[in-house]
Amino acid sequence: MITSGSYKTETTKEGRNFRRKFRVPSSLFDFIVATSLHCELFPEYDKYGSGKDAFNRPIPSLQVKILIVLRVLGCGCDFPSVYDGSRVDAQTARIFFHRFIDTFARSQYRTWVHPPRTQEELEETLAIYQRLGLPGAIGSTDCFHLFWDQCPAQLKVDCRNGRYKRC
Repeated sequence: MITSGSYKTETTKEGRNFRRKFRVPSSLFDFIVATSLHCELFPEYDKYGSGKDAFNRPIPSLQVKILIVLRVLGCGCDFPSVYDGSRVDAQTARIFFHRFIDTFARSQYRTWVHPPRTQEELEETLAIYQRLGLPGAIGSTDCFHLFWDQCPAQLKVDCRNGRYKRC
């Protein structure tokens, strides 16, 4: 599939199957691979994504390992499950998964995660949140939950509707 490039056309069966299995468009996958190669994030791979181990034996291509990462992220499958499509054992998949997440995030974070820098970016971001029903918002944050043991009785119904069933 990778060598033929059949996954790149989203209107074909292979293209739809790629999008369904890996949960990203083929263009994003190609960008991730190209960025990883261009920035030389994984020095064991050459400019084509091929590599060798310490004994000079070929190792799975960078493209295959990135597909493993996308499969685990997109489907939530466990590492032994990726062997069927990649022939990469669970331990190798697990080690590369964590290495990729850390390395790629560090290299790309400042490029993609930032507050709006120009008036145009600000207006574009405001428009997105406006369409979502949140006028005036320009970002969102993650949160954590604290359990409230002394919750007033009038708030208990509202507080217990979450997944924790506790205030």
